This record gives sequence, C-alpha cells and structure tokens, in this order.
Amino acid sequence: MIHNINKKRIFLLAIFVCTSLQFIMAQIKRPLMKDVVVEITEFIAKGNKFISICVLSFEGENPAVVKEAERLGGEILYRNDEISYLSVILPVDKIIDFVACKEIEAVMVDRGYFGPDQHTGMENDKTTSNQSEFLKSIDSTMWPPRPSDYPLHHLYHPWKDLDAIDFLKDNPTFDGRGVVIGLLEGAYPDILLPELKWSLDKNGHKVRKVIDVINASDPLEAKLNSKKDIHLFGEDFDRKWVDMNTVAESIEGKISIEGDTFVVPENGQYRIGFQELSGGKKTLLEKSNVKLGSLKKIGVLWDEFSDKVWVDTDLDGDFTDEKALEEYKIKGDCGLFGEDLPETPVRESRAFGIQIDKGNKFISINEFYGSHVTSTVGSAAANNAFGGLVNGVAPNAQFINIHIGNTKSTYLRALIMAFTDPRIDMILVEQTANVTGFSYYLKDGTSVLDLIQERLVKKYLKPFVIPAGNLQGLCTLLDHSIGESIFTIGAYQSKENVFINNGIIDAPNDDLHWIGSSGPTGNGGLKPDVLSPSNIVNLGTAEAFNFGTLKMGYLLPPPYYLSGGTSQATPVAAGSIALLLSAIKQNDFNIVPNELKKAILSSARYMPSLNLHDQGMGLIQVNKAWEIINQLSEKKAIPVQIEVEAPVKTATSHLLENPNTGIGLYEAGGWKPGDVGKRYIKLKRISGGKKPISFNVKWRVDDGTFSSDKKVILPLNKEVVFSVKVHPETFGIHSDVMILDDPDIPGLEKEVMATILVPETFNASNKYHIEKKEMLRRPNGRLSYIIEIPEGVDVLTSSISSSDPYAEIHVYFHEPDKMMMPEWNSSKIIYKKEIVRPKPGIWEVYIVEAYFPNGVIESLGNPLPDTEIKLGIDICKNNISTLEKTYPNGIMNGKHEASFELNEFNELASFEGYVSGGDIGWEHAESKMIKDKEMHIYEIKVDSGATYLTAKIQLNTDSNADIDITLIDPEGKNPQRDRINFIRSTLGKSYNSDESIYIENPMPGTWKAVVNGFLIPEGIVSYRYADIIQHPEYGSVSTTDISSQHKSGEERTIKAHVWLPKNPGEDREVVAVFKVLRTDVEKGKKPIIISQEVIHF
Repeated sequence: MIHNINKKRIFLLAIFVCTSLQFIMAQIKRPLMKDVVVEITEFIAKGNKFISICVLSFEGENPAVVKEAERLGGEILYRNDEISYLSVILPVDKIIDFVACKEIEAVMVDRGYFGPDQHTGMENDKTTSNQSEFLKSIDSTMWPPRPSDYPLHHLYHPWKDLDAIDFLKDNPTFDGRGVVIGLLEGAYPDILLPELKWSLDKNGHKVRKVIDVINASDPLEAKLNSKKDIHLFGEDFDRKWVDMNTVAESIEGKISIEGDTFVVPENGQYRIGFQELSGGKKTLLEKSNVKLGSLKKIGVLWDEFSDKVWVDTDLDGDFTDEKALEEYKIKGDCGLFGEDLPETPVRESRAFGIQIDKGNKFISINEFYGSHVTSTVGSAAANNAFGGLVNGVAPNAQFINIHIGNTKSTYLRALIMAFTDPRIDMILVEQTANVTGFSYYLKDGTSVLDLIQERLVKKYLKPFVIPAGNLQGLCTLLDHSIGESIFTIGAYQSKENVFINNGIIDAPNDDLHWIGSSGPTGNGGLKPDVLSPSNIVNLGTAEAFNFGTLKMGYLLPPPYYLSGGTSQATPVAAGSIALLLSAIKQNDFNIVPNELKKAILSSARYMPSLNLHDQGMGLIQVNKAWEIINQLSEKKAIPVQIEVEAPVKTATSHLLENPNTGIGLYEAGGWKPGDVGKRYIKLKRISGGKKPISFNVKWRVDDGTFSSDKKVILPLNKEVVFSVKVHPETFGIHSDVMILDDPDIPGLEKEVMATILVPETFNASNKYHIEKKEMLRRPNGRLSYIIEIPEGVDVLTSSISSSDPYAEIHVYFHEPDKMMMPEWNSSKIIYKKEIVRPKPGIWEVYIVEAYFPNGVIESLGNPLPDTEIKLGIDICKNNISTLEKTYPNGIMNGKHEASFELNEFNELASFEGYVSGGDIGWEHAESKMIKDKEMHIYEIKVDSGATYLTAKIQLNTDSNADIDITLIDPEGKNPQRDRINFIRSTLGKSYNSDESIYIENPMPGTWKAVVNGFLIPEGIVSYRYADIIQHPEYGSVSTTDISSQHKSGEERTIKAHVWLPKNPGEDREVVAVFKVLRTDVEKGKKPIIISQEVIHF
C-alpha cells in the first residue's frame, strides 16, 4: 500500500520516472530491455544513490555521451573511443535522463553473479599424506570395484575426429607454433605442470607456454563502488590486488608497521602491503612442508626503484628468505606458496606471478591454480614433448591469460585488452556466465556484450571463440554467444571417445556431449556454428583428485582429469583454429576472420543422426578447412555478403529490433502436422561483383519439411524475396539450414537457419492431459516434446517414471520466452512436479538421461539397457466463488464469524483434491493510470508472523500493453531472482499483464512493489494493483471439504466458515484466500496449490 505519510514522495518519484522514461522512447531507436529495466527498478526501489552501468555509444559518439554523463553528475570509470564504450557511475536519479541520450545505442547495469575465482578443491579435498590412507578415505561403495587408469594410457585424442591427423602428418610445423591465444577466464593455469611449461616457436626454439598473465580489474574501481554504496557482487574487491600505497623506511634492515616487524633485504625505502590469507591457500600451506610463522596476513614488499617484489610466503615476517620477483611478463618469474610433499599423490605447492600497477600503486598476486582454466589451456595446447602424458590440439600454441574479474565491466575491459594486445592472434573466452549472467533473454545479438564483441572482431580482425553454453534444450545459448562474426561452439563425442573414457560400448558413432546448448538464436540465427570434441582426458589441478570418474570405475592421478561440456569443446575448437592460423602464418596467407569462419563452417561434417539446431553446420574438420583456405588464397575472390530478413514468431519476437523479423526463419506454434504453407525470406547481396550472381540453394537436412527452388539470382544491393515451402509432418521441433553456394567461389556463401515448432495441445478430447511413453537410450538419451499451454492455466503438473531403478532422469521445462525453469532430476522410479500459473504459449519439455548415471559401473563392458520413460502432463484451472444467497454480508458489521457456501468449478483436467482455507488477508487495492515507461512504487508494511504476501496487477481494459511487477524485500533484494539471474518477475507469469507474485512467510519490514509500464502501445492504460498480507492474527477461514475426485467440467458446493477477530485499517479490506489443493502427489510431498481465489467481505 502507499502509506499516507509517504504518498507525496512516492508520487513524485512516479512522475520523475514517467517523464524520463517516456522521453527515452522518443530519442532512441530500440527500447531498454527488461533485464536493464528491472535492474534499474531494483536500484531505485532500494534507495541507492548511485548506479554503475556499461554503455555502448553509437560509433564515434563517445564524446557526446561522456559530456552528458558529466553534465548529470556521473563519473567515467573507463573509456574506449575506438569502439565507443564507457563504464560510468551515475546518480541513480539521473539514470533515466542519461539513457535518453540519443547517442547511446545500448546500456546494461554493471554487476556480477557467481563470484570471482574458481574453486581449487582444497577446502574439501580428501588428500592425505599417505596413499593407502587416501584410498581408505574413498567411499567403499564406489571403490574399487575396477581401479584402473586405462584412459590415461590408451588416450583418446580429438585429432582423429577433427580430421587433423593427415593435416599434421603432412605439415608437422602447423602445430600451433607462432600463434598466441588470448584466454579470458576467471583464473590462471597451473604452469608447474610439464605440459604447460614450453612451446616451440616458428624456428623450433623453446619459448614459454604462458607468455603473460593479466588481472583486468581496476583496483580503484571497487573502492569507488564501495564508497558510493554500489554492490555489484558480494565482495566486489578483487583480492588479488594488494594496496601498496604505504611507504616505509627500513632501519637496521627492519620495518615496523601495524604492530609487526619485518626483516627486509637491505636498508632503504619500500612500499609494503598485505593480502588476506584465504581458506584455500591456508589449507595448502598447512599441508605443505613449509614451517609457517604466526602472521595472519601475507606481507608484500616492493622496491619501487628496481621493481623487485618479495612475498612473505611462509608468514614469518622475513623477506630475506624469499625470492626477489620481477613482473611475470618480463621473463616468467614465479614464486611458490607451499612446498610439495613427494610422498603424497597431490601437490602441496602453487606458483604465482606478479603484476604491478605503477600508477595506482597496487600489486596483483596472480596465482596459477584452478582445474577449469588448466583444462582449458591443456585441451587447446598442452605439450608433452617436455614431460607429462597429454597433448592438446595445438601443442605449440602459446597463451596470454587475462582474468575477467567479478563484473560485466571488467569482462569487457579484459576483452578490449585482448583484442588490442598486438601479441595476441585469437581470443578464447571461457566460463564467463558467472560474471555476465543469463538475464538478456532475447538472445538476438543486440546486448551490450554481443554488440561490443562484434565491433571488436570487425575492427581488429581476430578470431573470437566462445562456448554455446551448457544449458540443455532449444535456444539455450549464452546471452553473449550470439554474434554472427564469432565462433560459437557446441560439444560432441564419438563412439571411440565414450568407450575409452566412460567404458560404454553401445554409444552412437556421433553424439552430442552429455551437456551443451542448442540453437537457434532468438532471432532465428544459426547457432551453435559447429561442434567440437569434448569428454577428453587432459589436465586439471595437481592439488586434488578428480573424483568424477569413480562412477566409471577408475581414478586418474593428479593432475589428469576427464573434462567435458562446452568448456572443453571450445578450447579444442580454439586449438583447431590455432592449427589453421599457424598454417596461414607460415604460408603468409592474407585470410581474415570471416573467411576463416567460412572455411570452417563450409567444411564441417554434417551428422544426420543429430538435430540441425543441436549441431549447427556439424563437426569441425581441420584438413578440409585447410583445403578451402588454400583455394580462397589462390582464388582471391571478392567476398560475398548476403543480408537476410526472415519471419520470426515467438513469445518475444515483438521485442526484436525489427519486430517479428530476424536473420532466420523461426516460428513457435501456428503449425499442425500435415500443414502446408509458404514463408518468404528476403535476401540482399551487399558485396561481390556488380553483375547478378546465381547461387545454388540446398537444404542440409532436406527431409521435406522445408523446400524451395534450387537456384536464386541475387543482383548487387537489391532485395530478392525467396519463397520457402513449409510442410511439417509430425509434432515437435523441425530445423534445417538453407545454404546458398556460388560454385565459382570456394566454400559456402550463406547459411540461413529455419526452425518451426509444432506443438501438441491440451483439449477436451485428451481431457487436458498429454501422455508419452518412449524408450530412452542410456546414458545420454534425449527426448524433446513441444506443447502449447493455453491462457489462464492455474497449474501445470507433470509426472515422469522410468522402468530402470538406475536411470537418473533430468527434465527441463523451457518457457515460451526461453527463460528456463529449474532443472528437475531424480533417480526415483516416479517423480512429480508442478509449475504454478505457467505462461501461455509454446513450451519445450526436454528430457535427458544423466551423463554419469547411477548403475553405469555395474554395466561396464556391457550395453546399458534402454529405459522406458512415461511422461504425463496435465493442466488445471479452478474457479471459486461465493453463493450469493449465503454471502456473509454482515461480517463487517459487528459479527466476528459467519458460515456460508462456496461454488467450485473445475474447468480443465481431472484431479484428486479439496478446497482449503487459511489465514485471513488484508488487501490494499487501487486502480491507476500508467503511461508508457512510467514506474509506480508501492510500499507494503509486513508484520512479523505473516504467512503470505501477494502482490498482483491486472489490466482494467482490453489491451496489448505489457506491464510488469517486481517485489523488493526489506533488505533490498529481489526474491524472484535465482542464483544464475533468471529474472522471472520481469517477464511476468503471462503475456496479458495479469501477474502475481506470492511470497511464503515473508520477512517482516517494508516491502516495495514496483509496477513498470514496459510497453504500452496506446501510451496510457488503466490497471488494478493489489497486495494482500495474510496473518494468523487477522483471523481464519475454513471449509468442510475433504479430498475427492474432481472431474473435468464438474461443479460442486462447499461449506465454509470465517472467523474475524479484528478489523483492518481504513485503507485495507478483509479478504479470504481459498486454495484448491491437489493431493494425488508424490508420496511424502505436501499437496499442490492448483489455484488461489480471493473472496472479499
């Protein structure tokens, strides 16, 4: 409610936001997306005075944007005019005015999500000083029964699947030498491993594998954020940075500071600082042979004149027994934390290098640890010629590692560093979702991250490689993996791979890896571009064992790991590209990234057993790509670029920059099996010769769903409308790619993705229940179903069963807007789950058998039996109303209790359940007019002991307006966010702006409900806002109903009783909240709330 005392303040805020946001729409060509709007909403609602944002100006317009930011009291944290990017802190009450600046193309709120550093395993590892003790510590139910390191001595190497064996045999020096990969990730690789020590240069000389390690974060920025009360992620400050602004003079070889005395190498002036001792590092030091002193922090000493640095690694306050270090980039100087115990299977030491920020007087201690980043570098470029057991794809490639920090702005800074560093030839990005999040749900390539990546590739002409992501199902790509100029990589595994590394003998010849994301993009584009091998034994941390392989009956010695996902497939792809770049360099070919991408996509091996939207153009083939590169170099043909406009019809396509239009054909719904229709794709050739060019048109899958003429002639700079016949014969996903090929030019000229979804529907004939029974391959079998949820459904209930007690089934329900519901998984025979108020539209139900399922170890050496899957989905909707003749009109006129009758009508699927009462609610409601882009904020005072808080909005008129509601709790948090930032409240529960948020047992204090007029075509619309607080002290309502069968279309009468001990305040009304509960649920689970109806007294 809006309290009287605060009404003026909140009303003024609403006017301010209204005026400013409306001005935005008149000035910029594309609206703020909901991910940005909701984050701005949160900052305003929490009362923050400042906000940190990442800004992409239109090209060349940075000076004007900087001027506007400074006019509004902003501070420029980072500026790059080459690509027109800024990082800015602004007063939060000026953010809307700033975004209205016509020179701004896109904005995102700066923040991070998971945290800064990778986990090393040290805090929870099971290593001991004795190997036999270690083996005893392993769960006896898992170990042995078949101890082996077979995969390590019978290594599967991806060269075979990549078609690289003959390429390297014929050209042994095309092995990555001369190529430097810039790796952006949240840690640095373990350079103490022999495979990561050395590479060979083009002359065959030994050079460092890891040339440089860079911390991209700004040590002063975090302090400024803290000063202005901007919290981007938990602890914003990058703990690698050590503040060296304290100057101390040594006396008789000693320095005294903060009550401690330190011994220094010689008399003179030093800078001194301290680093907190983290839990993982403390564990490492305690396990090692190092005799530790009593200090609680790590001292760092810097001789600013010689640039020598000493680190007190043993905490004894004596720097004279420490190695004097130069910056790592100069000659690879390293220090050590800990000392290895040779009698243990793990290593109790860790290398670190030094990076000096001379201007700000900070030193970064860059530690070389982390299994993920070590696997990344190893998969791409491990070299066993100097020791060790494994090779990467490009053994003589080198690396520069840039730490991406904790926030989006630091990631972008790292990205710009990599592209502008003349030492770096190509960029590989890994594990960035922990920083960038998943909030930009359009997935159309127009996020700030995507736009900047595209600008960088086109300006600096360096190949850019990124994972598609590890979420599963249709259109689950990482938000910033969408750009057309970048390489987006999916994950693949072959039969031989799975046999060697997993002991499974019945795997398909070609298969997707256990995890990996699929296309298309939100605007219909082709992604992933290609697949690359994963599930490969390579490197990890030497500080802990990899226990993941125990289920498969073996344990590899540290540092060898069985890695997987797109996290490994992507560096394998990067290694493949490094092979080609090595060859290009040694042949002095002038090949730019779009030609390299053309060669790789044109030569990829299509696999008929896999869906097109899962594999893109297929599996990378190095040798065939090299053949095309040679032909392109010889032919020197004018590159051909073709622009595409195709129909897109999805839940979010109206929000695309060009509404309902994309770069590929993508329609969710509107089709039935057997339908025949035509769709028209606009093609425009914008480069190449002046004469019209004839292109052959081919369909990759060519199963009859999509068909067209076999040729198209494209003149230069003239649009041609091309007709495509669509004829789906079955329910489900139908995907293909239309290929345009000029036979006179090597490779393919254009790939146009086509995807349609044909849904199964709920109706009276199937009793609003869909049931499926199919055999699912084990492991890694996949099933996908497309269903259409009608408007107004109260709850979707699903049940899944498996005939195999060992099967571990994972189920994903993907909403129409592609914001993924939480993954459900269970090894139980029967499992049930519900989705309350599911969004109407086209859903995907994606089922996969787990990648390390239970029972695999018992079946090693034998085929795993398929399991029978039974899936049931039904939708329910119930209406409850009071019978007029029994309505307790006198309840508010002095009476404290009354009896009356309810009418219940079950509209959809049958179920077993009953109608229940609960605590009385006090409701505040009002109708208001809201303008396009206006924001209204309501305050809700919740007392201790409240059982439910409900906030809801509903349009009062028939309109296509899109308004949203967000709740902010008394601590300033949005409870609708989950760990990976699926901003559920911003998207609402339906597309008709009828949205509700329910909070069980809300914390006491002042909540804020924020209503946003996100998109109101008519400019202004009327809506009803209501919030309800339920509390035992307000009274209760009960029924006499008991659990029984509720048939579809059945109507029942139920007796109810209300008790009301006191009346609410003048601005609230008494309401009874009745719930329809479903009791035919999984044993031991609480009944499911099917629907909730509010009765006013």
